[in-house]
Amino acid sequence: MRQTYKLNEMKIVVYLLLLASLAVRAAAREPVLDRAHMKCLYRYVYTFDTLKNELRDDLLILQIGKEVSKCYSYYTFQCDSLRRTPDGEKVWSELFRRATEKDGIYGDFPHVRMSTYVYKNYPTGQMTITDRIS
Repeated sequence: MRQTYKLNEMKIVVYLLLLASLAVRAAAREPVLDRAHMKCLYRYVYTFDTLKNELRDDLLILQIGKEVSKCYSYYTFQCDSLRRTPDGEKVWSELFRRATEKDGIYGDFPHVRMSTYVYKNYPTGQMTITDRIS
């Protein structure tokens, strides 16, 4: 049992390293608005369904620069970055298939969560909020 747990931990670490490297490549294509001097991570827990008292969570990143700050979901950024790579859709589909076969649900699979991006002082003196439209 203990060996299985360590093996699963290793798989998760390798998977996260793969996604992080893909995210760095995809982020390089975005225009640079500012350089972050501070990066904060927040665990965001919210009530998804008040009737069932169903909670959901996300990991939010707040990047604070000299002029601009940006807040967004780490998991959504991972998924978007993976999908922007040449074989991203194929890789993402395979990872999703494996996760659902194993757990029957998403499990710990880093699926898209909050899709809102909040920019403070972009453009200067304003706040910009972007979101997805299905």
